[in-house]
Amino acid sequence: MEPHNTSPQVFIKTLEDYVREISKFYREKMAFKLTSARQVPTGPDPLHHNHIPFEP
Repeated sequence: MEPHNTSPQVFIKTLEDYVREISKFYREKMAFKLTSARQVPTGPDPLHHNHIPFEP
C-alpha cells in the first residue's frame, strides 16, 4: 500500500465532497437571497411603520 497511489484518490474524494458541500451551500444562499428579495418591497421599509403604536 503505497501512499502516492492511495493519496490522490483520497484527495480527489475529499475535494469532490468539498465542492459538493460548497455548491449546496451556495444554492441555499442564492435561494435565500431570491426569497428575501421577493419579500422585501422596493421603497420605504413598511416594517418600521408597523411598530409605531397608535395613540387613542
